[in-house]
Order: sequence, then C-alpha cells, then structure tokens
Amino acid sequence: MATIKINKSEIKRLEAFASFVKSASTMAEFSEKHAFVLDEKLKKLEVYAEAAPCSGAYGLVEIRLDLVEATATNLVYFILSSAAFAGAANKVSGDVVTISVDERRENRLTFAGSDRSRVSLSPNVQRDWDEIKEMTTRIEKVKNHMKDKVVVPANHPMLADLLKLSAMAKALDHIGDVEVTADAVKAADELCIVSISRQTGLKDTMYINRDFIQIMKDAGDVVFFGNDYRQAIFDVPNKGISAYVQFGSIEYDFPTDDELRSFLPDDSDFVTIEVATADLFKTLVAFDGIFDNASWRFKQVRIKFDRAEITKTGEGEVFYDDLKAECHQYLKMKVLEDKSALASFSFVLSTTHLTGALKSLLEENDNLILRINGLGSSAAKHNRGILLETSRARIILPKMME
Repeated sequence: MATIKINKSEIKRLEAFASFVKSASTMAEFSEKHAFVLDEKLKKLEVYAEAAPCSGAYGLVEIRLDLVEATATNLVYFILSSAAFAGAANKVSGDVVTISVDERRENRLTFAGSDRSRVSLSPNVQRDWDEIKEMTTRIEKVKNHMKDKVVVPANHPMLADLLKLSAMAKALDHIGDVEVTADAVKAADELCIVSISRQTGLKDTMYINRDFIQIMKDAGDVVFFGNDYRQAIFDVPNKGISAYVQFGSIEYDFPTDDELRSFLPDDSDFVTIEVATADLFKTLVAFDGIFDNASWRFKQVRIKFDRAEITKTGEGEVFYDDLKAECHQYLKMKVLEDKSALASFSFVLSTTHLTGALKSLLEENDNLILRINGLGSSAAKHNRGILLETSRARIILPKMME
C-alpha cells in the first residue's frame, strides 16, 4: 500500500496539463490515458502523456506535481486519465487530498478528503514498466543528442506574425505550415497569399506547423532540430510543463516564384488605388449581420471601379447582393495609377482574412495600396489576383471580374 498526499493547487496544475495535452492533440494523436509515476524520494508525482507515432508525428508531454507527503514500499505507477484523476481529487473535501494506492487490487486509487468523503478509481489500462521507464527519461535523452539546433526565444518578435498566419489557417480549417526565412514569414490558402517582412535571425528556411504556433505563444525558448527542423523541445514555464514533439510530413503550399508572378496583376493593364485603412474597415463593418452565413461564408463584397465617378466624387461603390439582402456603401478612393483599358469594372473581394487574422497587420498603416487588373475579357488577366501592399507585407487576394 502506498499513500500520497497532494495539495489541490497541484490538482489545478494537473488540469492545466490535461488541457495543454488536449490542445496539442491537433498535432499528434495523444492518448487520453496518461502514465503516473511516484518518486517517493523527491516527493513528486510525475505524469506523462504520449502520442502514438502516426504519419511521422509524435509527442511526449510531462509534468511533475509536488506532494505534501509520499510513502511506498514498492514501485508505484499506473495509467489513468488526468481528467479523471483531477475530477476524483476535486470531489473530496479539504485543501489536501490523501490518495491510497492498493497494489493488491491493481493499484486501485482511493481519494479521501478532510472528512469521511472518498472516491475510488481503478486504472483500467496497464503498460510494461520498461516502456514507462524509457518514457520518463526520453526528453532528457533528446536534449543530450540534439543536432543542427535553431533556438527561437520566448516572445520573439516574429511570433506575432506567426500567430496572425496561424489564425488565418483556422478561419478555413486549412492544413498547412508557415514558412520562415531569414527575412520573411509566409503562408497561403485558397483565399490569401501572404508574405510579411521580418528579420527572424534564422539562417535556414524552416516550416512551422500551424497548430504548434498556437502553443508557442505560451512556451519559453523553443528549440527546433533534426532534419528540416521537424522536431521541437520546449518548456511552458508558467505551467511547469516540458514537451517534445515531432511533426509529421511538411504540409506547405506557398506558391513558387513563377506561380506568384502569374498571380500578380499584369503590368500592361491595371489600376492602383489608395484607400484609408480606417475608412476601409468602417465600410466593411456595415456588411456584418446582413447576409446569411451560408451565402456570405467568405465575407465577400463587390468593389466598383468607375473612372468618371471616382474622378467626380472621390468615391467608389462597395456593395453585395445575395438575392435575399443587399448592402451598398461608398469608400473614398484615390487613383494612383490608371492603365485600365476599361472605364468601369467591378470585382469580388473576400474580406475574411482582412477583417480577421490580418486586420492588425493592415492597421499598422494609415493607408493601403491595391493594384487590380481591369481587363476582364482576358482569361489570363481574369485569373490574376489583387495585390494589396502594406509597409511590411505583400498580400495577394483572388478576384472575380464582372
């Protein structure tokens, strides 16, 4: 029989651990059952969550909980859901929970509070001790054998840009990685191609898993290593968590240089428009809540370029109509260049990312520059995108001509 006494403040840490593991399950298939190992000498309860290797992805997350007291005559370990362990501990009264581990009953756990309240759980999955023992030292062994390391310090300035592109991915449930070079952070999906200028301090190009970026915001220094830097090891200091992850195959779809050139507006037929950033967002807000989500999935609007109208009023029409509702607004525009063969044309612009993940990036600038081809009769021009440039970014958005 072993006895463990643990403060409920440590149970809160275990709950944070379980939540972290759940968030990491988007990168690797972590088991809901975790390995608990008692270190009687150090008065620690070690907890390990492991993801079974799948498509090249793997993960191991660990936490060491402080104990008030620990006594054991033999080695104590068991497999149980951290959520179940924390739930049972929180069901009994008092600030300190006493847990009895009955080895005669396959390590049945009994949680007792300061009164006579108690809850019992039976771990229903066992693993060979040699497997668990290897798990307890794996992260330390990895640290001792890392090669070709790249360290991304906590709160690195590029993290803000990485988070923007990660949020962009979530908007469409898009699977992909973010490319990081010495001077840029890049990503793409079916609605947007983005390259943000940023001195990253890296010498080599890296591809960072988009789900992992969300975890990086809470991590300390992250060490990427291995072939193509597809492995990472890090701590989450405010939670006392250590983790090692191995990413699956690279999911990256940023266009090649030749493809980018084919998407950019053609130099022979285009207009370049300047709009005030604040005016643009004020105009787009007017469309919120008017249209059905199914028909307005990409928050698309039509923008009309009319040379005579803009010359006369300094405004261009922004509108949308889904046959059930319609909205018309007018946006101040300044024409910087006009080489369009058409005096008037309109195009559809998706604003999902502009008003969402990329909004803070755009708001770094008082004005935005848009360049659009105006020749809708040419299939090649029809497929070229809208170029939106800011002080730090080049954004290519798809368009449809009318």
